[in-house]
Amino acid sequence: MVIGVDYLMTDDQVQRIREEPVHVAYRGLALVVQASGRVSRLEQFERYDRHAELEVVHGDDVVAYIARDSEDQRLFFTARMFDVGLLGWGTRTLMDGIAAVLGERE
Repeated sequence: MVIGVDYLMTDDQVQRIREEPVHVAYRGLALVVQASGRVSRLEQFERYDRHAELEVVHGDDVVAYIARDSEDQRLFFTARMFDVGLLGWGTRTLMDGIAAVLGERE
């Protein structure tokens, strides 16, 4: 379990996480960040090639999807937001994105 470690969400770092999932702790939750190939159900997102590169899992539930925004920034979505095509939160670090998705951004 990695506690207190943050990751800059660059293309290189995302690729490393896709190859080897990371375990992080956030406010008492044990989370796994791993590869994902999920595509939003909305055709509009498919036209823009909006697919999840990573997913954040708590137990058996996916609590967030992470998609590329730029070379050094990612968009974070709750699972529901991603499925219905709502815009995610853009951030450069993993823990800021997790905080935004879980509604506890400070």
